[in-house]
Amino acid sequence: MLFNKRILITGCSANGIGAAIALALARKGHHIFATARKLSKIPVSLSSISNVTLVQLDVTSPKSITEAVRVVEDYGVGLDILINNAGIGYTMPLLDVDIETAQRTYDTNVWGVLRVTQAFAPLLLRNKGKIVTLSSVGGVTNTPWIGIYTSSKSAITMISETLRLELAPIGINVLTVMVGTVTTSFHYNEPEVLLPNSSHFLGARDTIAQRATGQVGPKGCPV
Repeated sequence: MLFNKRILITGCSANGIGAAIALALARKGHHIFATARKLSKIPVSLSSISNVTLVQLDVTSPKSITEAVRVVEDYGVGLDILINNAGIGYTMPLLDVDIETAQRTYDTNVWGVLRVTQAFAPLLLRNKGKIVTLSSVGGVTNTPWIGIYTSSKSAITMISETLRLELAPIGINVLTVMVGTVTTSFHYNEPEVLLPNSSHFLGARDTIAQRATGQVGPKGCPV
C-alpha cells in the first residue's frame, strides 16, 4: 500500500488523464509534482491543493527537463514514483504524413518519455522507486489514419517493457499501462487535418477530420 509517496506526473493539463491521476493521488495525501508545458493549463482544482507542487516541464526540451529535476531535488523530499503520461496525437493517412510533424509526435511520445526517465532515474534509484508509463491499446491494434500515433505507442511499450527488465536488478520497478479510450481533451491539440490535393483519400477527408477531433471512432480519446 502507498503512504505519503512523492510522485511526479507529466502532462497534467486540464481535462486530461494526467490531471485526473494527480488529483486522485493528491487527495490520498501523496505529494504530487504536477507538470505541464504551460502551468496555466493545470486546473485550479489541482493547483490549489497544498501538497501539489507545480513544475514547468516540456518533455521535448532537455533544458526544461534538467530544470524540472533541479526543482524536485531542491524541494528536498526526493521522488518515489514517476508517471510518464504526456503525449500527443496525429491523424493523417500514412501516404500523406508530414514527416516533421510525425517526428514531433515521436519526440513527445517516445523520446520525451525516455528523456524524462533518464533524467529522473538517479532520484528514483535513491528511493528504490517506480516508473509508470502510460501507453495505449492503439499500440497493439491496426487502425487507419493514426499510424504515426499508434506506432509511437508501440515503440514506447517496447521501451517501457525493456526498461522493466533492465531496471529490476537495480531496484526500480517499471509498469506499462495499456490504456483504452478515455473521454479527455486529447484531440484538442492535434494538428488540423489538411490533406494535399494529390491525396488518394480526399473522398474520406471528412471522416479523417472527424477521427482527428474524436467525433468518430471509439467513444473517448486514446492516451
